[in-house]
Amino acid sequence: MAQADIAAWFDKYGPAVYRRARYLLGNHEDAQEATQEIFIRAMKSASSFEGRAGEYTWLSRITTNFCLNRIRDQRRRDELLQEKVATLPGSFP
Repeated sequence: MAQADIAAWFDKYGPAVYRRARYLLGNHEDAQEATQEIFIRAMKSASSFEGRAGEYTWLSRITTNFCLNRIRDQRRRDELLQEKVATLPGSFP
């Protein structure tokens, strides 16, 4: 798959990918960043697209996995931060 194909996909599916990311992540800025990252990942892994699923289905799967991983990573970072803050001398419970 050529970069021109990815550019065409971005034009065609970009708004839908953004809406899915916005729904999952809950805000505009994160969804914009996710949309860019999702199409970068799609471009890098374009050779793995076999055409068994539709183009949007493939992009939707990438979108969902990326966003859920991002949410999970953020929760874990928040947990680690809370653990570290709780162990600081003079910290409040």
